[in-house]
Amino acid sequence: PTMASARRRFLRAVPRPKPSAPRLAYGGPSPRTTALARLSPGLARHPGSAGLRWISGRSARAHAEEEILEGLRRAAENARSVEDVRESEKDRDLALSIPGVPKAIKRKIHALHLQAAANAGAIELLESAVDAMVLDDINPDGRTYKRLISTCLQAQPPDPRRAESWEQRMVGAGINKSEALEDEITAVMAKCGFLRSAEKRIEAVIDENRIPGEASLNALVQAFAHATRPKKADHWLTQLKTIHGKVYGETYNSMIDASARADDIGNYLNDYWAERAENWFKEMKNSGDSPEGQTYRSLIEACARCGNSDRAEFWVGEMKSNGMLVDKAIYNLLITSCAKDRDVKRAVRLFDDMLAAGFTPDLMTFNAMIHTCVGVGDPEMAEKYLVQMRKHGLSASVSTYNALINACVKRSNIKKAEEWFDAMIDEGLKPDETSYNSLINVYAKAGEVESAEDYLNEMRQSGLTPDIITFSTMMTAYAHNGDVEGAELCMDEMREANLSPSVQTYGALINACAKAGDGGRAEFWLQEMRKEGVGMNVTTFTTAIDAWANKGDIDGMERNFRLMQASNVKPNNITITVLLKGCKRARMDLDNKVDPVAQAELYLNKMIDLDVTPDVRVLNGMIGLCRQHRNHKVAFNWLRKMQKMGVRLNKFTVKEMDRWGEMSGERAAVLKELRERGEVRAHDTNRRGSRRTSNQNNANRQSSRSRR
Repeated sequence: PTMASARRRFLRAVPRPKPSAPRLAYGGPSPRTTALARLSPGLARHPGSAGLRWISGRSARAHAEEEILEGLRRAAENARSVEDVRESEKDRDLALSIPGVPKAIKRKIHALHLQAAANAGAIELLESAVDAMVLDDINPDGRTYKRLISTCLQAQPPDPRRAESWEQRMVGAGINKSEALEDEITAVMAKCGFLRSAEKRIEAVIDENRIPGEASLNALVQAFAHATRPKKADHWLTQLKTIHGKVYGETYNSMIDASARADDIGNYLNDYWAERAENWFKEMKNSGDSPEGQTYRSLIEACARCGNSDRAEFWVGEMKSNGMLVDKAIYNLLITSCAKDRDVKRAVRLFDDMLAAGFTPDLMTFNAMIHTCVGVGDPEMAEKYLVQMRKHGLSASVSTYNALINACVKRSNIKKAEEWFDAMIDEGLKPDETSYNSLINVYAKAGEVESAEDYLNEMRQSGLTPDIITFSTMMTAYAHNGDVEGAELCMDEMREANLSPSVQTYGALINACAKAGDGGRAEFWLQEMRKEGVGMNVTTFTTAIDAWANKGDIDGMERNFRLMQASNVKPNNITITVLLKGCKRARMDLDNKVDPVAQAELYLNKMIDLDVTPDVRVLNGMIGLCRQHRNHKVAFNWLRKMQKMGVRLNKFTVKEMDRWGEMSGERAAVLKELRERGEVRAHDTNRRGSRRTSNQNNANRQSSRSRR
């Protein structure tokens, strides 16, 4: 029967009281009391009494109620769309409109409608159904909240934020949340990319001295790995192994893949990420999981990107021994590792092996070979592979020509760089930002500012927007000629283009000021750099100090050196060499009583206090400074002190001593030490005497000529 007919039968089964008969507060033939009595299996209440008695049989009302609930149940099971939920909502309202429906039946009616909305995945209708339930004075129970949260998590796409809000509402209602549901919310939140929120949830569980779920920890590790944040993923992987000891094989695969795609993979010494990937691979095998072909591929890629060709080839051998096929992509990865490692011989061998295996080289293969040749500074061999590429019917890409241009830039071969640039245009390719930046760079190194500006204008006319590398390169060109105004003009253009200057940009600008000997402008831009929060490094401060050192201004050097210490930037040997150069160019100030030698000693002691070991260049600079101010005692003290610190003296040390007669005794000892190490020839010990003898012989020859 339809819902409307069931409702009519239900209403006919309800005995209606006469208008004149008063309704009793407790008992009497009210619709609610009659419905409750006939719904129960034989339980009835005597009118006007508190006793109970059993009855037998089923009434028409109870039969009608069962029909209504059965109709709602069928609608809930078959609900698959929003329209089905709308129909279920109409049936719910129709059933609730019957007078005297008991609260227990109301709860069942609402629950069936909630089930219909959950089956259809209609989150908004499900939430409105819960609100209607609350308005009907029926508090949602734990099952209702769990159904609502599960619907949010299973929606397409999932909505873990909404699920978390309903979880908080459930806790606020005094209903305890289950650990399984909490773990599921965290796992879905991590998979959806809400990494920080998922991390906070797990941290809160740990702070409460509870154990986070295995699924949520695995999901968080995988999410950080897919987001190319292997450091975070490694941290939570360690937590996962400590807490549960079991790691999913999928999690290990994600970690190995993340190590291959790490942004800073080439910036670590000793192949950090390749070693981490190998460790995860071994842990994966020890846990009983069998690596797949993609796992080996990611491991080989991690070794290749680190430039570790030996390890990459080793894992290719392991892959073959396990019966897995090595395809063309693996060969391309191996040749790419040779480009990183600058191993041309290995690259050529792998290229030949690839041909012998029956694989046809593609654009990626030839690009890798060309980049390898460019890396070792062999543009002629790179050009040969370009010819082979064309024989295979492949057209060179912009990246290919950029590599060839870059090879010419490294050799400062401007003419050849322009030829490759013109060849790229003749082939119908459009140069990109890298192409123009390479040409601007080669002219900047040569100090040809006008040619660099011409290519900058051509870059703009071609529709390309100069980037931060372009402006930094132009600043380098201006710095080469000490053109502070041109460099500052580049800085203004960069800010107008809404580009944030980098530390390299400020470094080029400060270098221009240093070349021009303008310490005040260098210090101004150093302060600007600090205000804008750009991370300053030792090179930036050393360049700013050099601007004052060129003029021998000790006060300016001291201000910048103190700023360097206040910024927690550790000086290096180049810094102290520049400071010594400034002290050497300074003159004794009678008013301020600034002693350059004492100031240099102060810098050296500060450097040693900062655990920076001076090198031989610092020692040579100190000896030269002391020689200039005729301070033999200080020079001798620093010579012996640095020898005790393990500084290896060289021939330039002897050269500095050779200019100062008072150091002759120490010079002989140093020459003996260098001769024992094989760093000087035996006749160098008599160089001063040989020079005097040579001068005397020249004088004798001149006198004999004049006599003739």
